[in-house]
Order: sequence, then structure tokens, then C-alpha cells
Amino acid sequence: MQRVVAAIFFSVTLAFGARAALAQTTLSDRVYIVQAGDTVSRIAERLRVPVADLVARNYLQRPYNLRIGRRLRPPESTPRDVLRTLPHRDGSPGDSPRGTAATAQPTPPGQTRLRREGGGTETFDLSKTDARSARRLANFLRAEAEEGQRQPPPIPLHPRLAYALNRIGQNYSGRTIRISANNRSRGDEPTGPSANHARGTAVDIRVENVSLQALHEFCLTLDRVGCGLHRRANYVHIDVRRERATWDDTGAILPLANHRRRP
Repeated sequence: MQRVVAAIFFSVTLAFGARAALAQTTLSDRVYIVQAGDTVSRIAERLRVPVADLVARNYLQRPYNLRIGRRLRPPESTPRDVLRTLPHRDGSPGDSPRGTAATAQPTPPGQTRLRREGGGTETFDLSKTDARSARRLANFLRAEAEEGQRQPPPIPLHPRLAYALNRIGQNYSGRTIRISANNRSRGDEPTGPSANHARGTAVDIRVENVSLQALHEFCLTLDRVGCGLHRRANYVHIDVRRERATWDDTGAILPLANHRRRP
């Protein structure tokens, strides 16, 4: 009898421990994504932690210029109920606060909603070519610094690539274009597969609720771009070039004959 009781107690302890470990792992994977108007003190107030804890946890230095979309690690002192509401590092949303419901925001006319994987979501008028708009887009797409490393400089997106994203955004109006996390290099690869990303002439994307095949088909109607269909990696690669080209994730060149270009 004692052996049976001991076995039951051991099983219950293991199950409880595994559940607690899973919950802890999930909660430790949460991040805070900087929004427009955020300051260090305002974020600390939302997380219910001291400003000093937030600064130390993220190696922040004065004057605390926070880029919109930057991911901040919550301090260990962050209350558990606050952590649950924060998004995961992979970009998936956190739990909605009790008594509230998450609602999708419509995209304003002429705007394109971009979401950087593991980062924030913003809307852009990609038809604008002024320096301020280009700088804002570059800051949004800038690669995240590794822990303890300096933030890399923003890389302006090639105007023709911004135009391609604008056409995609208008074609799939109201749907978010997701920029793959491997899109932005730190700019230290002058050659090789990442060189185009480092120069701002390539982007890896998918569109929410749109198949990769449909997105690839539309990309092929755009002039002077390369379109790669990468099913295994779950994105369509787009880059700027003189003539259209297309391929799949095996490297095989695909035919262009059935695709009519659009102006």
C-alpha cells in the first residue's frame, strides 16, 4: 500500500514540476515591443517594475532613444500577470487581459501594414519617397542587436523594392505583410546570400491569409524584380534587378512565359 501511495505521489510531483517548468519557459520568452510615444519610464510603469531594472536588463544608455518596434526584455521583477499579456519572441501574441478582446485594426486607405517577425507592426505609405519616410521605414526594418552588442545602423530600402511592397500591399488591401526575421542583415556581409539584404535591395515576405503560391504569382507581374518561391522556409524572396527572374527553394529556374507584366 505504501509503495502505491509513494508511486502516486511521485507521479503527481513529476507532472506538477513539468507543468511549472513549461509555464516558466513560456513566460520567460515574453518581450515588450516599443510603441509610438513610449518612454523608459512609461514602459516601466506598464510593466510595473523600477526604471533601473528595465534599464539594466536591456543595457540601455542615455538619452534612451527607443526605436519603435524594438523588443525589450522584461526584468525578472515583472509580475506574472503582466508577463502573460506580453507577446512571445517569435511574434505570437500574448494572452489578452481578462475582460478584453483583441480587435484587428483596419489599414487606412493607401497605407500598407508591415509586421517584422519578432518585432512590431506599423503602417506605411510606401508611395512616399521623401527622406523622412525612407528613414522611418529603414528604422523599422533595422536588425535587432545581439545581447550586449551595439545597435546596427538602419539601411534604406531601395525605392524600387519599396514600390514592389506598395503594389503588394495595395493588391492585398487590409492584410499584413510579414517581413521574415532573417530579412535584415547587420550589414557586415559584403558578398554572399545576405548581401542584397544588407544593401536594402531584397526582402523575404509572406502575406497573412494569402498562399505563398498566390503571392509568388502576383510578384511575377511586377517589373524588374526577382521572385523566389521558398516553400520550406515559408516566404517569397523579392529582390531588385534589371530583368525579371524566378526560382524555387531548390534553386531551379522557373518559367516566366505565362506571366504578364503590370505597369
